[in-house]
Amino acid sequence: MGRRGKDGAYTRRVEELKNYVRSLLLDSSAPLARVELINHLQRLGVGYLFEEEIRTVLDTIWKDFGTEKGLNAMALQFRILRQNGYYASNDVFNSFIAEMGSFKACLCEDTKGLLSLYEASYLAFPGETRMDEAKAFARRHLKNLKGKIDPRLEEQVAHALELPTHL
Repeated sequence: MGRRGKDGAYTRRVEELKNYVRSLLLDSSAPLARVELINHLQRLGVGYLFEEEIRTVLDTIWKDFGTEKGLNAMALQFRILRQNGYYASNDVFNSFIAEMGSFKACLCEDTKGLLSLYEASYLAFPGETRMDEAKAFARRHLKNLKGKIDPRLEEQVAHALELPTHL
């Protein structure tokens, strides 16, 4: 097979993979998986290849924003929406606040949720004290997890604490 044949095969394979990713993005049965995929694509720097599909997914997420129950899903949606120019109210985090006005202690056991909350807190608008509290809460508890969680997740936590996505 000559050079042209290999290039054609690679081009076809790239198109197949892009079509596969498009189908994953537009699969409405897994909303959290779609947001996580957008997160990965954008962090890898290939989100521009799927701008139309990402915009479609984000439009849907924005309409239903605030209906997720888990901290990880809520914080990840919040961050992805804000970093892509959508308005997302920080009021969605009110359900994670205890009666005394601070974040619920049970959230300390949700490492992924804390990590997502920490990353989301860097997209706060000036004067959003709830997000400042979220950053301090998440940072404090993430620092205490060293040696107590899966090593891959621990590496993500260490990286986020050292260099947050949005500094």
